Amino acid sequence: MYGSRSEWTRTERLGAVLEGRRHLGQQVIEAIFISSGPISAADAESHLRDLVCDVVVLREAGETK
Repeated sequence: MYGSRSEWTRTERLGAVLEGRRHLGQQVIEAIFISSGPISAADAESHLRDLVCDVVVLREAGETK
């Protein structure tokens, strides 16, 4: 990102998205859960938490593959 640091309000974050700006070190995961019936937000968060634990590998700073 460029410019001075700010509080990063929701409006500022949304503005950055709409302008196509991002943090170059940022990585994003998108997960879509398909269900035959309704799924609660709590269940979706639980499924996402389990998915992240299975998929994301944490490394120490400076560690290479």
